[in-house]
Order: sequence, then C-alpha cells, then structure tokens
Amino acid sequence: MKFIKEDPLYNWGTNDPASLYINHTSKEPEPPKEFACTVIGHSGILRPATISVQTADLEFLGAGLFGPPRDKSEHHGGWTGDAYKFGVYAHLSSRSRHHVVILRTDGGGFYSSGCEPDGRGNVATSMQHVLSRNAMGHLFLRGSYPWPLPGQR
Repeated sequence: MKFIKEDPLYNWGTNDPASLYINHTSKEPEPPKEFACTVIGHSGILRPATISVQTADLEFLGAGLFGPPRDKSEHHGGWTGDAYKFGVYAHLSSRSRHHVVILRTDGGGFYSSGCEPDGRGNVATSMQHVLSRNAMGHLFLRGSYPWPLPGQR
C-alpha cells in the first residue's frame, strides 16, 4: 500500500483508486505503518478482537465508490456522492492464509476490518456474509481479485 499527502495540513491518504483519507494523521511526518482491524469472522459476525495489519503488506484489489451526488426529492433522500468510500486489500498473514482488509471512510471517520477466510481459505465466501453480491461485484470492478468468487469454484 502506498500513501500520499497532498499538503502538510492534510491527512495521509491512500494512493490508489479508493483515495481514502486516514483520520488524525495530519501531524504525522510518516504514513501509518499498521492498522488495528476489527475481525469479521467467516460467518460474518464481528469478533471482539482486532488484528494488527502492516500497511506494507496490503495490495489493492478494488474500490467501492458510489458515484456522483443526487438531489433530494420527494421520494428519495439526497446523496452527497462518495461520502462512503471503501478500499478492499489483500493481506497475506503470518500464517500464510489470505485475508481481505476492508478500509472505509465516511463523515464519521476511518474504519478498518479484516475478513477471515473460511475453512477452505476462501475470503470471498467470508465477504459474501458481509456484503451483498451486487456490492461485491461493484467493489471488484476496478481491481483484480486473485481468488475465486462464490459460484466460480
């Protein structure tokens, strides 16, 4: 994973199509070296644990960007455009099992989650518990996913 800092007063951001800003890093001279990720178990349930993920070990897979803003109408709420942004990254853990790390930014801050592989090591099955099939397809349009998606075994 590579980072960029556009101005000394700005937060560090990811230098990939997701373009995520990492909160509370504006005063840091160096980009983050690790993230503490909430663990999403293979059943899709958040575990009361975190894993430490080295940023140097993350490889960009795809971005969840939800498009241009829409005006508020009588039937639909307004949308501010890419208020919610997701980045999906591959991470090879020390146990040599593939993990997926999902980074998210929104108006409330920066969040990091780590999806555990299922018993067969298939991270896509784990992510399917968390994301809809359409959301998974959208996330991987911009990246290359090296493991089989559900139904592509």
